[in-house]
Amino acid sequence: MEFVEPLLRASLAVGVNGIFMEVHDNPNNALSDGNTSIKLSELDSLLSRNNTLWEKNN
Repeated sequence: MEFVEPLLRASLAVGVNGIFMEVHDNPNNALSDGNTSIKLSELDSLLSRNNTLWEKNN
């Protein structure tokens, strides 16, 4: 998911009040939206890396 983090960061930079992400423990085996899902095991790291940006703009 090469665009997930850049799009998340862009959204946070303009001050969104919330985010919606498709998350799955095994996106390759998801019944739907697997190709647009991030791995559940990567969610905490993704949110942690971007938390400061969210706090700065909200």
